[in-house]
Amino acid sequence: MTPLEDRLRNELREEADQITPDGIADLKLRSSAGRRLDRGRGRRAGHWQSWAKPLAAAAAVAAAVGGTFAAVHAIGRPPAAAAHAAPVTTTIPAYYAYTVQGNLINRKVGRTRVISGVQGRHVAIRATATGKTLAIISPPKPYTDFTLLTGAADGRVFVLGAEWTRNIGPTSVPALAEHDEVTPLKFLVARVTPTGQVRISSLSLRQSPYLEEHPSIALSPDGTRLAVAYRHPGRPAVVEVVTLATGAVQRWVTSNGSWTPSLQDMGAWAANGQTLAVTEVGTGHRRGGPMYRPPHTTRTLLLGTAASGTSLTSATLLVLHPPAGQIAPRELYLTADGQLLLSPVTSSNNLWLPRGRVTGELAVYSARTGALLRTVGRWVWRYPSPPGRGGEPDQILAWSDPSGAQFVVLQPGGDLNTLAVLAGGSAPANDKLLPQQSGAATALQDVLRSASRMVW
Repeated sequence: MTPLEDRLRNELREEADQITPDGIADLKLRSSAGRRLDRGRGRRAGHWQSWAKPLAAAAAVAAAVGGTFAAVHAIGRPPAAAAHAAPVTTTIPAYYAYTVQGNLINRKVGRTRVISGVQGRHVAIRATATGKTLAIISPPKPYTDFTLLTGAADGRVFVLGAEWTRNIGPTSVPALAEHDEVTPLKFLVARVTPTGQVRISSLSLRQSPYLEEHPSIALSPDGTRLAVAYRHPGRPAVVEVVTLATGAVQRWVTSNGSWTPSLQDMGAWAANGQTLAVTEVGTGHRRGGPMYRPPHTTRTLLLGTAASGTSLTSATLLVLHPPAGQIAPRELYLTADGQLLLSPVTSSNNLWLPRGRVTGELAVYSARTGALLRTVGRWVWRYPSPPGRGGEPDQILAWSDPSGAQFVVLQPGGDLNTLAVLAGGSAPANDKLLPQQSGAATALQDVLRSASRMVW
C-alpha cells in the first residue's frame, strides 16, 4: 500500500469515529404534491411512504471507505486507462431492493370476497449490513405493479419499471387486459445518499417499452447507463443503452426477429461498463401447439458497447451447452472481470414432481469460448418434501466476487433453500462475505426466498 493510501485510510477512520446513528436524519419522502408522508399504522397504495431509520452509521462509513479506496487505486493508472476503466466492486453491495406483493382489490361483492393482487405492488430498499428497511416505494398513479428492477454494483442506485394494470375488476375483460400489454412502462430512479436517505426521480426514455415487447433492463455497474432490451412481435430484436444524465441512446438491432433479447438484472455488465451480456430467448410455442420443450443450448451475445455500430451481429456469439443430465442455462451472470458466465441449471424444467428427485448445480462457463469449465454447489431435492417444508428448489446466484471464485447464493439442500457462500464446491460456515449483524443474513435469505424480483 502506498503512503498516500495509508494517509487516506487514517483520515477516513478519524472521520468515521465522529459519526453516530443519531447523526443520521430520518428518511422523509415527499409525494408529488410536496407533502411529507410520515409512517403510519396502515399503508395506502399509490402513495409514497417514509420508513425505517437509515443504515447504521458504521455500515454507512464502511460503504464510504470502500468507494474511496476504489478511487485511490485508480490514481496510479495512466490517464488513458483511468478514463475508460471502472472500479471493480470487491465487497457485497451496501443495499438491496426487492418487490413486495400486494393487493389491488380486497372487497366483498355480495357474499363473495374479491381479491386481486400483484407481485410488485411495492419495492423495498434495505441495508445489507443491518437488514433494516430504508424505504418502501409505490408506483406513481395510475401504475400499479413494478415488473422490472435493476441496480448498480454498489447497491446505491436502482431503476424500477412499473406497468399499468387496468383490468382489476372482479371479472376478466379481455379488451382491458390487452390494453395493459401496450401501455408504456413508467420508470423511476431511486438513489441512496451517503447519509442513507432515498431520493426518487422519474426517468423518461425516448421510446419506453411495454409488456408486449417482453422488455428487460440492466443498470451499468457505476449506475450511469441503463441497458434496455426488447422485441416487438414480428420485428427485430433491439438493445439500447441510455445515458441517464443526458438521455443519449446507443441502439443495436438484428435483421432476424425470431428471438427476444434478455438482460439478467444482476450480472449483465462487466465492471468496466463496456461489455454487456445479452441472452437470446426463443419465441416459445403458440397456444394449442405442442408442449414446450426447453432448448438444448443457450445462445448469448457479448456486446461491446464502447465500439460504434448499430447491428447486434457485431457482438460475440457464444453457444453454451449444459452439464450432463441438466437442461440448458437460462439466467446468465457475467462476472465483474468479464471472464466467466455463471448460471444455475437443473435436471428438470418441471420442478413440481409428485415423486422422485431433481438435481441442480451452478454451471461456470468461459466468457471467451463458451466452454463449460466446472460446476459448483450441486444439490439434490426429493419429492415429496418432508412435512412442514414444501416449496421447491430455487438456486439463486445473488452475488459473485470479481473473479468468480466465491458466490453468495440461495442454495437448495435437505429440502430447504438456505443462504450460503460457495467456494470450490463447498459452503463455508460463518463466511465474512455474509452480513454479520444479527438478523441481517436472515433478512437477506427471506427476501431471496420470497421476492419475485430482487437485485443486490
